[in-house]
Amino acid sequence: MPSGVATTFGLPERILPYACACAALVDLVTFTLVLLFVMILAVPVLPFLALYGWLGLRRTFRLAKPPILLCLQPGLAEAYTLHKDDILGCFTSELPQELILLDPAGTREMNCTAKDGTSILSWATPKLCELLFAMGLRETSAFLRELVVVPRLAIFVARRGIYCIRTMQHEHSALRGGIVGALLRLPLIIEVAGNYEMLRRIKGRTIYFSLISRLYGLRTLIRLGNDWLLGWPMRRAFYVIGRNKNNYEHAFALGAPVERLTLIRIRMTSCYNSPEKSGQRPLEGRYMLFVARMAPEKFPLDVLKVFQKLAGRYEDLRLVMIGDGTEFAAVKRMRETMSCRERVLLTGSLPSNEVLRWTQHASLAFETYSGSALAEKLLCRVPVVAYDVEWMSEVVIEGYTGHLARFRNIDDAFDGCCRILDHPDQAAQQALRGSELANVLFSAATIGRQERLLLEDAWSFAKNAHASGLRSGLAERDCTPAGSSPPDGES
Repeated sequence: MPSGVATTFGLPERILPYACACAALVDLVTFTLVLLFVMILAVPVLPFLALYGWLGLRRTFRLAKPPILLCLQPGLAEAYTLHKDDILGCFTSELPQELILLDPAGTREMNCTAKDGTSILSWATPKLCELLFAMGLRETSAFLRELVVVPRLAIFVARRGIYCIRTMQHEHSALRGGIVGALLRLPLIIEVAGNYEMLRRIKGRTIYFSLISRLYGLRTLIRLGNDWLLGWPMRRAFYVIGRNKNNYEHAFALGAPVERLTLIRIRMTSCYNSPEKSGQRPLEGRYMLFVARMAPEKFPLDVLKVFQKLAGRYEDLRLVMIGDGTEFAAVKRMRETMSCRERVLLTGSLPSNEVLRWTQHASLAFETYSGSALAEKLLCRVPVVAYDVEWMSEVVIEGYTGHLARFRNIDDAFDGCCRILDHPDQAAQQALRGSELANVLFSAATIGRQERLLLEDAWSFAKNAHASGLRSGLAERDCTPAGSSPPDGES
């Protein structure tokens, strides 16, 4: 982008670093004042209240039967609104248990029940925290939010008699689950589905205290604190699941004990387990497909740069970009500057069945920094060009299941796409081999069996930890059917 073009809040690019530093300094001062204020108020009162509440929860806690598994999933309300019951395949288990999916810091309140009886809950973030975040006080907002969310979550877990907490991300969700699990002696299972150290280097900021980490004198201290907060839940977790080799090693580096660390591939949405090709094409002719959140770490602008080179060579080729996010406006702006802009289609977010239809008929896919989206392309036998970053070289083997390009090298990616488009028969053979590999790695039966063993161990641990409470509490809980709504005030 040319210098001087407005990028954020209308500020010129040359002024933006100073503005960010000033915002970080204001946030740090505010956060410090709020922390001191809370500590001054808390010193005489809070320890006694916390001890009283903790002893009360421990004394009254009873495991429910049938067992109840709680999955903490950020962004749940938006995902369920868009994809409906399609997302449940990522959470289901072979165990006879009730399942509750919860986003404890969502954008809005939601309480509904899926067709299979799964409870789907979302708690709205307090308005004060949203206001502080909108003002740029991100760390102050996050601190106050967690002061509300963690006690509410502990009370909810105790009242429902949940036997295990499973977190689908290893940042705020794992930290909340770790605190509540430690308070109530419950097993915690953490899924590591991303490499935060790699993201920190790519994005230039940490997961926790991301804005304050821009301040030069505090970077080392903030990074140490960030790594400790990421690693603490893993060190006390019952099991840590790495969704690929890269994430497995990342979890180990953060302190996950090797005896409680395992590699289990990510569950795919059910429609991809046995995808049957639809006869109706969503778009005539050849098109390159990109499916991802439009976020900085997904590099959607790189996709446009590669396609701009391809458009001059292949006049019949089009680009389809599916997804939404913070970079969507930047993608639209860049498209308007391209000579081939009428051949670029931005669909926004789509339901799973629509994404499947677009995927099945794509001529090729370009993967910049993908997770399940890459597996979906392989399962649908789509020829793939991928950056050689994070886990993608595990399944995209150069010349065998696709083509690898050096990270953020536009010319390499362009050459890989040309090899696919110029040699469709060879590309089809690579896509077939990729599909065979993906069907083995992402086998729903294998993943289900592996997860079942972990959950059985967690149930045994919870029963032994709360043996007396289980015996005395079963009678009153057996009369509550699975999938029933929680008592008033709990959701």
